[in-house]
Amino acid sequence: MVTLLVVDYDEIDGVKIKDIEDLTEREAARQRILKRLQSETEYTPTMIVDSGNGYHAYYVLDMAVNVREAAEAIKRKSKWMVDRYADCPGDPAMLKISQPIRLPGTLNVKNPNAPRPCQVVEYHPERLYAFADIPEAEAKGVPKRRALQVVKSPKVRQSKYPVWECAFLR
Repeated sequence: MVTLLVVDYDEIDGVKIKDIEDLTEREAARQRILKRLQSETEYTPTMIVDSGNGYHAYYVLDMAVNVREAAEAIKRKSKWMVDRYADCPGDPAMLKISQPIRLPGTLNVKNPNAPRPCQVVEYHPERLYAFADIPEAEAKGVPKRRALQVVKSPKVRQSKYPVWECAFLR
């Protein structure tokens, strides 16, 4: 079951944040990405996480989606999210469902001499998205699948330990 979509934004105007050597320019580029995410009016992220390099945008779904039944739709919706900003594309590596993601409360140690914290910038639990309402990228050569069935699994229960109360997110 899929309960959210995540996009990793670490590029602006064709330049990867990690490739900007001047620290002032790097931070200015990072702030442009953050402002882009915060100024979105239609699909504003449920949570924005500073990954220590760029930003992760989390879009929490109002109902769980069955991966087996909706795999192609998940890919097309994720692709739309990755491609929707021409000046600030998401990382296409996130299109793989098995792609690992850095968690808030951990360190980004890609540069072991300068580890950077991964931390929540903002969280809005009221921002939930209906999977069917999220646009899809054009499917090139992909046959149209049967209609998507959005389900809420009866096995999914309200946790007594919600993610937003986790100590590492504070």
